[in-house]
Amino acid sequence: MTIVRQKFGMPGYSGKIPELVLPASSMQTGTAFEMRIPHVGDIIYHAPPQVTSSMDDDGNERFSVRGTRKQVEAIVRSKQAKAKRQGRRMLNPDGSALTSIEDSIAAAVPEDTTEFKARFTYNEIPVWRGLIKIAFNFAHVILGDQWTFSQQAEPLRNAALGRSDNESVAALVSGIRIEIRDLLLRDERDKPTRHLIAIMPGEQSRIIVSLAGEELLTVAVRIDVTTRQLEDGLMASNRMMVSTLPKGGNPTWGSLADFAARLVADDYHAVHGSEGQP
Repeated sequence: MTIVRQKFGMPGYSGKIPELVLPASSMQTGTAFEMRIPHVGDIIYHAPPQVTSSMDDDGNERFSVRGTRKQVEAIVRSKQAKAKRQGRRMLNPDGSALTSIEDSIAAAVPEDTTEFKARFTYNEIPVWRGLIKIAFNFAHVILGDQWTFSQQAEPLRNAALGRSDNESVAALVSGIRIEIRDLLLRDERDKPTRHLIAIMPGEQSRIIVSLAGEELLTVAVRIDVTTRQLEDGLMASNRMMVSTLPKGGNPTWGSLADFAARLVADDYHAVHGSEGQP
């Protein structure tokens, strides 16, 4: 979701667009990094300092520090202060007395990183839960309390509220061709990136949720609803679908008549062609 929010400039509750944070590693040294990609500005690579310590046969501590110059200097100064308090002294790797931290760091072998390897993990379940929650709230608006608090709504309600396991969540979601947007949105402004939610009645009714025109965020959510619940809800609300701008706002609702007209128009063009010729 962070990628989509960055792509369309969608801030969170804090009013800020979140950074995308990915684990990465140096291709030259294998050092672990944290890659932070802000909405605006340069990518930031951060690696926590690493301290490796061991004891020699005489009971003396040997340690090496890896990090930025500032990080290394701070750690070495802290080590030096501790040794001084304990009446000990620090030596360079060649056995000479450490008299200048700056000179010691300057003499160290530098490690430069110019290439990184990043890892991206996509977990579908949290995304599906979010899309199911959207579908559940939409169904409540369309079908009303008679469905929302019924036994038929329980699978969707539990998934939306986080009370069902991952398998139950996955069972409610199926893929759908993103071309469904062309059928349902027709000539609406900003069609390629609008959010779309629509109920598709049938032997197995489903709610289509498509956010920002993204294929990974376009799914069909199975909804259990009786014929009576569906008819009563649709007649009372006279709503079958809604679309909004990618940042929210400017909702466009589709009525029963509008929804049917779009389906009929699609069938007509499929049979007669765009110019209306057989």
